[in-house]
Amino acid sequence: MISLEDYEFLEFLGAVPLWAGLAAGILVAIVVFFLGRGLLRRLGNRIHARRWANSVGVIVWGYPGKAVIVNLSQGDVTLLMDHPATPGTTFTIHPAGAPESVPWIVVEVRRQCRSADGNWFVGCRFAEEVSWETMVWFGWQTGLPQSSDDPLGLAQQG
Repeated sequence: MISLEDYEFLEFLGAVPLWAGLAAGILVAIVVFFLGRGLLRRLGNRIHARRWANSVGVIVWGYPGKAVIVNLSQGDVTLLMDHPATPGTTFTIHPAGAPESVPWIVVEVRRQCRSADGNWFVGCRFAEEVSWETMVWFGWQTGLPQSSDDPLGLAQQG
């Protein structure tokens, strides 16, 4: 059974143009979407995006503090150190967990900046090309090196 209040509401809806109802529905959906998204972001578990892969501890010859590799490319390495390093300085580094057969690598400091926690990001360039086998010990995580006979890496798929 329809009450008088329900009947009055239905008459009101009949007087509202269809486009206004659609616009109101879309507006409400947008507001609910963004409010829900914001609440999830604020109340949910915080996930901090990590910029770097697993950091690798390194031994720096002639450096008194600790150093960790936080970013690595074929020609550059970024170290997180507890003391600053002057641009132009050269260091010799070795992965902390690597055997002595892994060669020590010479790097040249190019730039530095202080991190939020008081440590120093020190950007270095490799003084010479580093072999893939050595880069793996420093945390290099891309695919296997490709042979010049097999530029597409098809032999590794078998």
